[in-house]
Amino acid sequence: MDASDSTIPAPSLDELQPLFPTYKLEGLVAQGGMGAIYKAHQRSLDRPVAIKILAREVGEDETFRETFAAEAKAMARLNHPNVIAVYDFGAADGMFFLVMEFVDGQSLREACDGIEVDPEKAAEVVTGICRGLAYAHDEGVLHRDLKPANILLDGSHQPKIGNFGLAHGVGERGEREERAGFRSGYAAPELAVHGRIDERSEIYAVGAVLYCLLTGREPGEAPLPAASSLCGCPSIYDAILARATDPDPAARYASADEMADELENAAKSNPLRALSRLGVGTAPAPVRPPGPVPAKRKSAAALVVAAAAVLALVAGGAYLATRSGGARPGPETAAELKPVVEARAAPRVGTAPKAVPKPAPQDSAPKESVQAGLARLKDKLAVGGREEFPEGTAAHDGSHFLVVDAAMTWSAAERFAEHHGAHLAVLPAREDRDWLRKHCYFKRPLWLGAGLAGREEWQWLDAAPWNASDTLSGSFETRRYLALSATGGLFPARHSQEYGLVLQWRGDGTNPGTLEAQLKRTAKILKEGGTVLYPVGTRTREDSHYFHLETAMSWKEARQLAESAGGYLAIPSTAEEHAWMCSTLSVPLARGQAFWLGGFRLKLETAGNGSRARPGTTPAGRRAIPAATKPSTGWPCVEPRARRPPAG
Repeated sequence: MDASDSTIPAPSLDELQPLFPTYKLEGLVAQGGMGAIYKAHQRSLDRPVAIKILAREVGEDETFRETFAAEAKAMARLNHPNVIAVYDFGAADGMFFLVMEFVDGQSLREACDGIEVDPEKAAEVVTGICRGLAYAHDEGVLHRDLKPANILLDGSHQPKIGNFGLAHGVGERGEREERAGFRSGYAAPELAVHGRIDERSEIYAVGAVLYCLLTGREPGEAPLPAASSLCGCPSIYDAILARATDPDPAARYASADEMADELENAAKSNPLRALSRLGVGTAPAPVRPPGPVPAKRKSAAALVVAAAAVLALVAGGAYLATRSGGARPGPETAAELKPVVEARAAPRVGTAPKAVPKPAPQDSAPKESVQAGLARLKDKLAVGGREEFPEGTAAHDGSHFLVVDAAMTWSAAERFAEHHGAHLAVLPAREDRDWLRKHCYFKRPLWLGAGLAGREEWQWLDAAPWNASDTLSGSFETRRYLALSATGGLFPARHSQEYGLVLQWRGDGTNPGTLEAQLKRTAKILKEGGTVLYPVGTRTREDSHYFHLETAMSWKEARQLAESAGGYLAIPSTAEEHAWMCSTLSVPLARGQAFWLGGFRLKLETAGNGSRARPGTTPAGRRAIPAATKPSTGWPCVEPRARRPPAG
């Protein structure tokens, strides 16, 4: 909340506490012209939160009341390491409120007011702002009031965009054209004419923030004086600022991600790399860095162990299911787990960015690209060879890591890793992720080897313990896989999003992160007892766990694979279960894919004595016909005579 806003009296803690019985209010953090922010402790989840209370005068506006719920829901969709998360919203005693992630730190305005921040550090901070803003834009949400006062720095000096309280959908016309924010130095010139905010208007605001950090001065009217003439920063930043704050919106960056890419390149090419941390600039008084918030360990509720896992297959894939109590509707046959053979071509790999190399002697051969290195070593790496790795691979803690800058989905990245004898990197400790950022340059988010598994719990591919301090927030209905941002933060992402990836090769030649290894662990625990670790990607519904595998195989192979993992091919017992299964597979079904289920029909033939064989018997010549899911409807092709296998 901007301190320049005219403040209103903030309600006391004694007045507010009865209105929020599930929270313990601890103190006033800030107040301004629209309300106040309080620090509180959420009793049920044992975590600190911030509660923003809006002034009663704001809630008296009928238009505001009509749009507040929609805007709060839009903000709650935002789940990114550079965006402050919104947990809840509502109204209490005539006052609207938002419950948000608590960031124990200063605003960018407080930390850098009047200070010329080192160009490299300023670029790093604004890159994080750009990434968070680009994410919000992709979700259809605009900030509408981006400025240093609305950006917080956490304990690691990473920026977090907050105060989306005036957020509107992308492309919507604002109704607050006369708001003071539109007249600030962070507002694009076109807002004074028509008040319509879009993505490029907010790119102007990001450019103005960068200008403020570099020069230590509040931005004025466009065009802004060259920053290098005021602070001596490299001229490359003048070019970035000129484009970001161009008076013509069409001349600005097309997206915040594009601006972030140029900032990363500029910081990388800066010969005067700073040693000071953010806040230690040319001003005489250093900025006190904010301290981190200690994360609380989440309590684990005792859950009933399900004895079945569900596996689904494309055009002959499998949908495995497991249920509590060990009940298995299918036959009790056992089969050895066979390696899953991927029939698809491996995705094309791009060359990862590298630092500018020193001039090489004229007779030296050019360095091999990541793409060429992976292709040349693929067969050796796939069988456990660890004598040689592609150019750019770095060793750490008994493993070798390689960043692959190729856009692909999480599933494609997982398959790609297995093709090359690796698995997606497992980095449970913050120190490991910091090491990766230091030794492996990357500018786009990267897939890691983790995601939601059974019982909706976050899990690493190799079953490494999940670090309770890595608290992820937001709705995980569609964001079920883990990615690493360019600033080193973890965030959940959609399966369909395309990022780069980090490969990890174990020094001993083993690969505990493959799907085969995960299924074997599941089968072993189901047999021996204990808390079951289902494969990453498993979905839980009531007392059953479902896993779909997009790999082509026959119905018999799918059935054997399901049984070897301790489960069975999925059978929708009710219309509700069937609808849920179709919903979880909506994307591949829309692409025309089909999945094997556990149903089949019997062809009744005349027995030798002229009588008809009864359903459930095993007459000679009976044929079991696999039941596939119709892509058009999702219903299993099972005739009325189909017999459901007995439970147990």
